[in-house]
Amino acid sequence: MAIAASLEQQEDDEIPSSVVFEVQGYFADRRNAAATTAWSKTSKGVPISVSFHLAHPPSLSTFSVHCPDLDLAKLSLPPKIIAAYADLVLLRVPLEPAARWHQRHNDYFVYRMHPQRPKLDLVPNPRHERFGDDEIAILSCSGDKYVVAALRLTFELHLYRSSTDGSKPGSRWTSQPVSVEEPIRDRPNCYHTTNKAITLGGDKGTVGWVDLWRGILLCDVLEESPKLRDIPLPLPTKGNWTRFLNCITFNNFTHLLNTEQQ
Repeated sequence: MAIAASLEQQEDDEIPSSVVFEVQGYFADRRNAAATTAWSKTSKGVPISVSFHLAHPPSLSTFSVHCPDLDLAKLSLPPKIIAAYADLVLLRVPLEPAARWHQRHNDYFVYRMHPQRPKLDLVPNPRHERFGDDEIAILSCSGDKYVVAALRLTFELHLYRSSTDGSKPGSRWTSQPVSVEEPIRDRPNCYHTTNKAITLGGDKGTVGWVDLWRGILLCDVLEESPKLRDIPLPLPTKGNWTRFLNCITFNNFTHLLNTEQQ
């Protein structure tokens, strides 16, 4: 699986202006001279660095995580890119063997791409809530700020906003119930289960949570009182849609792909 991100316009042809990432990273000390390494500290206060190894599309770019205090022999889960938008990448890094089963054993970081000054922020772990990787999106705001958004099955919107002064991460997550017009209920797809979160952006910070079986729930997460808008998707024509159905965003358009196996 891959995910796309973009960098500021570059004059150096060696640095791509947009990249496609392999979402699974690896643990290694590969701090490089290309200025893609950014440092931070884990929730336990130990140093950690993330390095990106960029390639021009269609080749996949990769990333590595270096944290000397982690016992890699006990970790069975690799670091992973959860979401990306513009020059922002949201990462999940496992800290303990139990990270495979519960998110509280992971740390979340936001990496901001920059050709000279990349930045790595630790995002507080929403320990009392559980949402999957596919339910989380990230979007940029004015003044180098960003918002991480997650929507649970119970229609509860969780938001994390970076600090207004740009020097420290925000202090906590917030949550609020959001209303939605009654989704179309039919026999094969009764409930909305998110397969992918997509960031559409704009002044209102529109995010879509896609259920490939049912439809898209759109939400303007930067609004003071955000609400959900339901967009039903057409049913696939054959029965192998669980394997060959996907959704992507490109040039501000959302594309639903249904590939049939012959």
